[in-house]
Amino acid sequence: MAAYVILDVEVTDEALYAQYRQQVASLVASHSGRHLANTGEADAMGGDWAPRRLVLIEFPDADQAKGFVNSLDTAELREMRAGCVGGRNVVVAPGL
Repeated sequence: MAAYVILDVEVTDEALYAQYRQQVASLVASHSGRHLANTGEADAMGGDWAPRRLVLIEFPDADQAKGFVNSLDTAELREMRAGCVGGRNVVVAPGL
């Protein structure tokens, strides 16, 4: 069953974030995932949530999705992320 990684990211340095995204793209592919959205233009239509940059990635299953999230914690990516992201929320949700 498909699973989704949903991120709400506060980008503080667009140029460095673009480099970070290139690094992350190879990790997405290595976990058989595909980006569905990466945008700062998400419209919150109700409730209190106001996503800053919404990232949505689809994986074949929850194990691949969680493996991807765990792979983001390498020292190199943590350091790069610290320079371009002020905060982030990460959710892994199973599909239907």
